[in-house]
Formats: sequence, structure tokens, C-alpha cells
Amino acid sequence: MKKLCCTTNCYHPFTLERALKGISGLGIREVELNAIYVAGHGIHIEPARMKADDIKKLKQLLEQYGLKAVSMAGHCNLLDAEERELFKARLKVAHALGITIVNTGAGEGKGKEARNKALDVIKQLAGVAGDLGITIALETHGHLTGTGALCLEIMQALALPNVRVNYDPANVIFYTGGVPEEDIKLIAKYVAHVHVKDKASRKLHTHDFPPIGEGIIDFSRIFCELDKVGYNGPLSLEVELDGNPATPEIVDKALGKSMEYLKTMG
Repeated sequence: MKKLCCTTNCYHPFTLERALKGISGLGIREVELNAIYVAGHGIHIEPARMKADDIKKLKQLLEQYGLKAVSMAGHCNLLDAEERELFKARLKVAHALGITIVNTGAGEGKGKEARNKALDVIKQLAGVAGDLGITIALETHGHLTGTGALCLEIMQALALPNVRVNYDPANVIFYTGGVPEEDIKLIAKYVAHVHVKDKASRKLHTHDFPPIGEGIIDFSRIFCELDKVGYNGPLSLEVELDGNPATPEIVDKALGKSMEYLKTMG
């Protein structure tokens, strides 16, 4: 059975507690924690700075809102040595929280040299993650993993059971102009995590991510392709709107609309 969850990244300009309150209010019981280190982008947990007491307090906060953390948005540039160390810290904290999927991009590079370096790095990190019982899910996030076809090349080259794909259909449009309803067919059997994110237009690099069902993505086709391969992982709601919502109540409303749409799909 596929599991509906929601990423706290929807609320990235606001506090983690406000994000958990909003998500819990939707009736969702599973959450993807935002640990994304990007300049100007709000972060909810910083694994590299977390001690045992911090992890304990986070568990208590999740319990307070009746939520279970099932995945972590741990995106970083794996081609950067410093960011790789931060990613290892994410893996350790994810393990302490009982999280089994950590999402990331493959690296901000292009061409054969960057791809080969990324493959070597991912192999090393996969060993660390494997010892912790964690799957690394490479997101369709531009650069080396912008499309299903590019992700497939990496999956086949690595052939590692705990390296899979976090499929974000809106990102496929955002970064490449691709058609996710067709693109996902190439990679569906390697998908371990999905971002349920819509796109209002086919404009590249444009932050127009409306409530689910108000954009141009046909989620019935996306879910159909996942059903064909027996996908049973998280479906994580990610409604980013214009990338910088003014108030958390705006996010609440957008997520509420998204939930109503998803209910019509069963």
C-alpha cells in the first residue's frame, strides 16, 4: 500500500513546529523532514549539529503531533566534499529517527567526468547508508538526474539495491521541459519515494507549483505507472506555490485543496 505523507519543505519559511501542526491538521500521519542546506532556503533540522538530546526532543515533537518521520529531504551537492560530510550526518540522524529513506540530488555537474565522480561518491555513501538500513533516493532534480532516462543510466551503472529514485514529476518539467507522464515509465521500477508536486505551466525554471490538481500534471497516469510496478512507498505532498509563501495559513489552504483533490482519486 502506498503511504501518503507530506514534506515539511512546504513550510520551509516557517518553523518546524508550525509545519508539523499544519500537516497533522490534514489528517496525515507520516512526514518527510526538511534538512536541505541551500542558501536562502529555510531548514527545519540540521543533523550535523544535532546531539542525542536534540534527537530526543525532535521525537517528542513528532509524537506530540501524532506524526512519524518516514523520509528526509537531505539534498546536497554530492560532488562537494564538505557537503558529502553533511550528508553522512543526515544519514546518521535519519537512522536515529527510524527513517529509512533519505532523498538528495546526485550532484551539480554535467558531462561524463561529473557523472563518473558522482557514481564513485554514491557508491561510497551507499555503503554508509546500507550499514544503517537506509535507501538513498536520488531525486529528479536537474543536472545528472533531471529525467527518468538520466536516472535510469545511473541506476543501471550502480546496480545497488539501496540506491533508488525519488520521482518528482514537477521537477522534470521545471528543469528539462520533459513530460513526466511518459518519463516515469522509464524509471518506475526503481522509484522508492515520490514527491506529489504539480506544475502550473511548462515554463522552465519557473516556481509555479500550485495545489495538487490545479496544474498540468495528470496524476492518474503517474499513479497508474507506479501501480504497474507495485510501488508501495511514500507519496509525499510537496506544494511549493511560488517558492516563498507569505504565511503558513496559505500553505495550510493549498495543502487542504490538494487533499480534497487526492480524495477524488481514491
